[in-house]
Amino acid sequence: AMDIVTRYDIDGLNFDYIRYLGSTWGYNPVAVARFNARYGRTGQPAPDDPQWKQFRRDQVTDLLRKVYLWTLALKPWVKVSVDAIAGTPGPASDLDWTNRSQAYTDKLQDWRAWTQEGILDMVIPMTYFNQAGAYAPDWTNWNAFIKDRRYRRHAIIGPGIYLNTLSNGLFQMRYTRLPSPSGQRADGLCVYSYAVPSSDGTPRSTFLAALTSTNTSHLYETNPEPIFAALASPPDMPWKSAPSLGHLMGTVKAGPLSNTCDGATVSLDGPAQRTGYTDATGFYGFVDLPPGLYTVRAWSGCWGPAEQPVAISAGMVAQADLWLNTNGGPGPTITGVAVVGLSDRSAVIVWTTDSDADSTVEYGLTPVYGAAVVDPAFTRTHQLTLSNLMPETVYHFRVGSRDLCGRAGVSGDLTFQTNPEGVVNDIIIDNPDATVAGSWSTGTSATDKFGPDYRYNGPGTGAEYVEFRPTILEPGLYGVYEWHPQGANRTTNAPHLIVYDGGTQTVFVNQEINGGQWNLLGQFNFAAGTNGMVRITDAFPEPSGNVVLADAIRFAYVPVPPQILQQPQSLTVVAGSNAVFSVSATGSRPLAYQWQFNGLDIPGATTPTLVRSNVQPADAGSYSVRISNRAGVVWSSNATLVVLVRPSIVSGPQSLTVNQGATAIFSVVATGTEPLSYRWQCNGVYLPGATGPVLVLTNVQPVHAGIYSVVVSNVAGMVSSGPATLTVLTPPQILLHPQSQTVAAGASFTFSLLATGSPRLFYQWRLNDADIPGATGPTYTRHHARLSDAGRYTAQVQNSAGTVVTDAAVLTVQPPPPPTLAVSLDTSAGLVRLQFQGQPNCVHTIERSTNLVHWTPVLTLTNWSASVDLFFGMEAPCQFYRAKAE
Repeated sequence: AMDIVTRYDIDGLNFDYIRYLGSTWGYNPVAVARFNARYGRTGQPAPDDPQWKQFRRDQVTDLLRKVYLWTLALKPWVKVSVDAIAGTPGPASDLDWTNRSQAYTDKLQDWRAWTQEGILDMVIPMTYFNQAGAYAPDWTNWNAFIKDRRYRRHAIIGPGIYLNTLSNGLFQMRYTRLPSPSGQRADGLCVYSYAVPSSDGTPRSTFLAALTSTNTSHLYETNPEPIFAALASPPDMPWKSAPSLGHLMGTVKAGPLSNTCDGATVSLDGPAQRTGYTDATGFYGFVDLPPGLYTVRAWSGCWGPAEQPVAISAGMVAQADLWLNTNGGPGPTITGVAVVGLSDRSAVIVWTTDSDADSTVEYGLTPVYGAAVVDPAFTRTHQLTLSNLMPETVYHFRVGSRDLCGRAGVSGDLTFQTNPEGVVNDIIIDNPDATVAGSWSTGTSATDKFGPDYRYNGPGTGAEYVEFRPTILEPGLYGVYEWHPQGANRTTNAPHLIVYDGGTQTVFVNQEINGGQWNLLGQFNFAAGTNGMVRITDAFPEPSGNVVLADAIRFAYVPVPPQILQQPQSLTVVAGSNAVFSVSATGSRPLAYQWQFNGLDIPGATTPTLVRSNVQPADAGSYSVRISNRAGVVWSSNATLVVLVRPSIVSGPQSLTVNQGATAIFSVVATGTEPLSYRWQCNGVYLPGATGPVLVLTNVQPVHAGIYSVVVSNVAGMVSSGPATLTVLTPPQILLHPQSQTVAAGASFTFSLLATGSPRLFYQWRLNDADIPGATGPTYTRHHARLSDAGRYTAQVQNSAGTVVTDAAVLTVQPPPPPTLAVSLDTSAGLVRLQFQGQPNCVHTIERSTNLVHWTPVLTLTNWSASVDLFFGMEAPCQFYRAKAE
């Protein structure tokens, strides 16, 4: 509520279900403990207990008071309202209100006191009655009761018009505006319609028109003026619009830890006197106080009083918090500390105190303790269970209790030893420790009794009984035994009602015989805790004079042989991973486990779960587990471990180089769990049908060249081989041969060819079948053609796949015009001058002779122009020169 008030811009806060659903509600353990602590009570109060009823009414009232005052303090303009319970019967007086009204007696909602105290701004009693029904008088009574008990706040009457015809609904609305017999009026009405506007099926539009329009209202009532002919102004709330009174709230805390004080008395002295009590949070509050100076006091049982002055101002909420100190005195007296239940892993500690107090057991392996169990509920009979103890171990413990004032009582250091593992003590409950209901007599004369006495009773209806309720620490199967003193006047059909985990059963005992011993009633399963019990009742059909006896009951734990609930399951795992086998079993603790592999014990495998890490093929086989306890042994079924080995490539495909048209064979050698699957790839694309360890490619062509690999897979996984390259060698093939041509001497010429083949092609041009040095390309070009260049040209093309020669191309070189030489002497220089003239761009050779028989070349000349002057020395008296074209 305060979250809404503080966080949102609201005009009002309306409570609806601020009540109990009925007088049987409200049994929260904390609430019951608070009630018992406040009034010195024990146990669980009856629903109709007057004190318990008023306590629950106060809880609702305390909540409303706290919200109202905090709302006033934070946002004084916000209006707080309540939809209050009415119901039948309608009270005609205050005595009717407290004795008969549903709100007060059943829903525990004292809204009359709320308006009287002023802890709300508006109450809206839900007066839902059919005017034509049997409860019409209740409607009339409620109208008068509400109007006469507005006190200092607004009362809004809330008719349930959906229960009425339109005419009766209009009647009830107008009735709310009439004064009560004492002349009091309500402050408004709030109609409630559930699903339909009226019970006679009147359309909504007609219903609204009857409320506001003269043309329609006269059809349903005699009053000529509609009830809502004009918009009404909300009545003023002077305590909010022009307040003349103030308010007070605060918290009472106690002790050095500033614990909130529940149920403390708070009094207020000053211009007005008030008395109230704090709620569970220590909150108190008073509303509508005349302004002035007050003294507020608080006290609670053993906590001494505290007081402080406080000034009250009109329209303001003052706040005064008080802290109480203890009156001193000793803490609770602790007696009867005992260990009443003991097993291998738990213990039950009991004790009593002379006043209501909480419960604490500190325990540990030394007197330093170190662990504790706490129950904050206040009681005088204390019981706590210590759990998760170690078997066959001595524990130190002490008990402590702190009363409402925080005063503590503590026992001395005590010890107990837990049982060996799996050992559960018998639980024996003698009749003095049982719960007795009815008029059972105590007897001591029988010599075969258990303990100092026994109880007996005559025949009855079963309403009187002696109940033996154990605290079961170890759930499981128990033998239940009874002990009785036998005698001639005993019943032969003593009813023993056994309540166990899963049902009930009544066993009848002949108490005339088998006295002075433990007699088995049967074996039954009991859950941990106190839900099970044995009840001996007086419901035996025998004549008066016979009696039923209730002496002692024993619960003896029955060890249960192990039983497998879920067998270990077969597993299929991949090598290198973990295999986990588990078994689920029941039976008396401790259960011992021993796993086996192929019939042999696995050292250290003694838990319900067996983990085999990094399994390999050698781990494959049969696994089982043997489970035992002191009651027997059981073997599980076999679970098979299958270890799958992922594929592994031992030898991958190797790169190949083959000639075009040959066969290429790739192969792979792999290991792993069979069957292995193979899928070959070329350049990352799977090859259809290539699903074996060998890939054979016949008549390979250049298109088959590429990167080959294989994917090997099985149920455990897959692996890819490394790449293998297929190179396809293609012999040279001439696509375009060199062509014959004719050129003039001195001109340039070019022969070319076009060839294919793989790998790289090598070229060698030939002239008249002789290699031309340096002519190693697909094109051969020569400048300044000579006559000697004429001939048959071919080219040899080769690679590692083969050799081919082109067709011959004939070069014809046309000879140039004959050159001319003119000779003259330069006697002064001793030189011979030659004036050469020949075909430009042709190669000419100048030769010399002394006898016209033997000629010696002296100069090779490429004549780039029409004529050239040449000079030679005189080396002989007679020299001849000639020029010829090459």
